[in-house]
Amino acid sequence: MEFRYNPSFQPPAPMLRVGISAPQGQGVIQLQALIDTGSDISILPESVIEGLGIIRAGTVELEGYDGETTEATAFIVRVSLLTGRQWSVAVVAWSQSHGLIGRNLLNHWRLTLDGPKGIVTIE
Repeated sequence: MEFRYNPSFQPPAPMLRVGISAPQGQGVIQLQALIDTGSDISILPESVIEGLGIIRAGTVELEGYDGETTEATAFIVRVSLLTGRQWSVAVVAWSQSHGLIGRNLLNHWRLTLDGPKGIVTIE
């Protein structure tokens, strides 16, 4: 499955469309998510978490690039690709309108980033 880099970022960034749902829920929200191989955990917009009524699953400690740590609320969600494959992963929330796909989800895939062509391939 291939996705084009998003040219609204400078330089263009690898993004993909994912479906998000509650672990036992029927509703799905589609959104664009930035691929971030440096992030341990995936991040979703607060509006998605609230819109699906996803309940808190605990807390996680996050460490920024500067070494500073903070505690954040974790949620368990189901993430799906257009192929229909799904994974349940822990996420935290942020105020951005797009998601961020971290290694807790990326490590389930074989991922190729072709920067010169501006294409992400997921196998």
